[in-house]
Amino acid sequence: MKIQDKSYDDDYVLLHPLRRKIINLLQTDKEAYVKNIARQLEMNDKDRLVGFHLKVLEKHGFVTGRYAIENPTPVPTIVRYYSLTPKTNETLRNLAKNLQENTTS
Repeated sequence: MKIQDKSYDDDYVLLHPLRRKIINLLQTDKEAYVKNIARQLEMNDKDRLVGFHLKVLEKHGFVTGRYAIENPTPVPTIVRYYSLTPKTNETLRNLAKNLQENTTS
């Protein structure tokens, strides 16, 4: 899946509601794969949409992924587990701080 090369800044990337839901879920679960995330967000038939947004988050350094083999017999399934990077919490803290400063000014 190719992601269009748009130079969004990090704040803009985090504004999308589905991406925020994914981040909130990963803050709780620590690690999950696309189908698991889609199921928990009650988007069972939207694996591709969830996968797309995970790729956007990964491109901007908010999540990282690792491949793992599930059910090694009889036919192995390769899945990609995603987890948050330290950059995510730092950026969210900065956003909250900026929001607070702008509302108190």
